[in-house]
Amino acid sequence: IATLTRFYPINFEAGVNNLIDAAIATPIKPDDVVQSIKDVGDMMPSETRDITVDDLGMFIRKSGRTTEHTTGYIDAVNVTTLVKYGLGEKATFVDQIVIEQVLAEEDISAGGDSGSAVLDRDGRLIGLLFAGSDRDEAAGQPATAIVNPIKHVFNLLDLEVIKPDA
Repeated sequence: IATLTRFYPINFEAGVNNLIDAAIATPIKPDDVVQSIKDVGDMMPSETRDITVDDLGMFIRKSGRTTEHTTGYIDAVNVTTLVKYGLGEKATFVDQIVIEQVLAEEDISAGGDSGSAVLDRDGRLIGLLFAGSDRDEAAGQPATAIVNPIKHVFNLLDLEVIKPDA
């Protein structure tokens, strides 16, 4: 339904830091696309918000293709993490946000949720989900998701928020 129009390449070389795993697609038929986020809001976010250490514990929500509407909270910021990709490739990402599930029976994300917009309680866009881990009941570890801060996505893909008409 869309054509890839922009992306920022991931560098898989050891010792190289990445900021985003994101791309932009333009709808082939714009009338086939609804300007809303399923189960979250009727309109697309018109504001962004930078996340800092002061936001630890902040409530978030997202709607993904696989897990649909889920909620969580910010567990860590400024995170450096190694993400595994297919065929044994790994990439290091820096300055990431880690979110944790709220409900014990609900994973915050799953395969297919990549690219989900992550919003604060006021509907401001804080980032894009791109990776995650399953909960480990035996170890008592909740499911988590890794989020690219929206400031990096907008900067590296040369994007801006579309403000609603006044």
